[in-house]
Amino acid sequence: MGSVWEDDLRRELAQELGTLRSRAQGVPDQSSNLLKACSQQLSTLYHRPPTVTHATGAEELVDSGGILTRAGLWQIMGSLQQQIIALNDYLLGITISPDGRPIYRPVSPSYVVAVPDPNEPDLPIAISELRLRAHPQTGAWAWYWDAWDLRVPSFRVMSATTNEAPVDVTALFIQDGETGEPLADLSGDRYPYLDNGRPILPYSLYHAERTGGCLFSPFLNSEIVQATLKSGAGYSMFWKAFKDSSYSQRYTVNCAIPGLGTDGTTEAPRSSITTDPSTILMLSSEDDSQPMVGAWQPASTPGELLDSLTKYELRAAEFMGISPADIQRLGGSNNARSGVAISLSREAQRESARRFTPVMRRSDLETIEKTAGMLNAATGSSWPTDGYHIRYAPIPRSSDELEAERRHVVELLQSGLISRVEALQFLEPGMSREEALRRLDEIRRINLSTSVA
Repeated sequence: MGSVWEDDLRRELAQELGTLRSRAQGVPDQSSNLLKACSQQLSTLYHRPPTVTHATGAEELVDSGGILTRAGLWQIMGSLQQQIIALNDYLLGITISPDGRPIYRPVSPSYVVAVPDPNEPDLPIAISELRLRAHPQTGAWAWYWDAWDLRVPSFRVMSATTNEAPVDVTALFIQDGETGEPLADLSGDRYPYLDNGRPILPYSLYHAERTGGCLFSPFLNSEIVQATLKSGAGYSMFWKAFKDSSYSQRYTVNCAIPGLGTDGTTEAPRSSITTDPSTILMLSSEDDSQPMVGAWQPASTPGELLDSLTKYELRAAEFMGISPADIQRLGGSNNARSGVAISLSREAQRESARRFTPVMRRSDLETIEKTAGMLNAATGSSWPTDGYHIRYAPIPRSSDELEAERRHVVELLQSGLISRVEALQFLEPGMSREEALRRLDEIRRINLSTSVA
């Protein structure tokens, strides 16, 4: 849920207040997007590019300046993780450009129909993606299905015209790279992406939480979506109350107000007249009885409403695994930030990274392996298609945290309660035992070569 959700918010206000009162609220307030705020704060895994290694090398593919980094994979994953957390599932499309570069493309599950693997229900064996394509002859843009299927390996482009059966139009869009001839059959041995004879889908499916029982979980954490709409409606009413509290609601008895106009639409009209301290409001008596003018005070103060909304958002954020205790405090204030300004403490960010590491690692490794296999098929390279290891960069520690951890590790090491390998792993979260052994061996050799006699 990004910044374009005004229609959803208007519907929520209409359900809460009715058509007439909801229109009187004015422009809905979208400044507090609780789902977006929570997703951004929980998305901490790619604040720095992860380290990818392989036992036999593959440095040109996975190093910090390698093919994956130059293709922008980790920059894309930084923003994609927010979408994964917000929607629970998201896809990353992988293609190879004509000049042999991997191209990564986030794909919303709302444009996808997929078939699960019977043995692993959270992995797809067939994916059809709805995409806009320009007709090669007329140039007219229309929707088409890109249909990939591993059951009988095939790729087809199918029409997606409403109320008509899909038509195979593969030959219109796909040509032989060498001869330019139309290719109507991309099945079997002609399937575009084969990894050592094994067909692969050019997508990686990412989950925020692995359930193991289904491909997509669209209703998981739906409470936070509902809370976001309720919060937006509350802030819209807050601004109405804020404006209303700047003056009292006037009323008249036995008085007529000349010059009344009609505001709103034909479905929700209302009579009104502009009042302001700089204008004179003319009233006339309707009969011989005594006219009376009075005012009602606002039903609530903006401060009370804002405080209630803040508490509501903090409670709702717990559905995303954010505890109020994990939210940083404002300066010397004892009040936690409101939902729109949710800011997790460093330890809460680390806990979020630990929470998402296993499920994201699974899909990241799949992306790397598929990229290697697709590069091999497209360019004739020989990158390994398995055996990769990925380590995510830890959240930076403050100087006080570093000093406390250093003392703790040194005390454990001196007491003989941990090994030097375990000590290094403690100081470098995510480092494997093999990486720690290599690093310690490197330190030992450097120290020996630079020691002074």
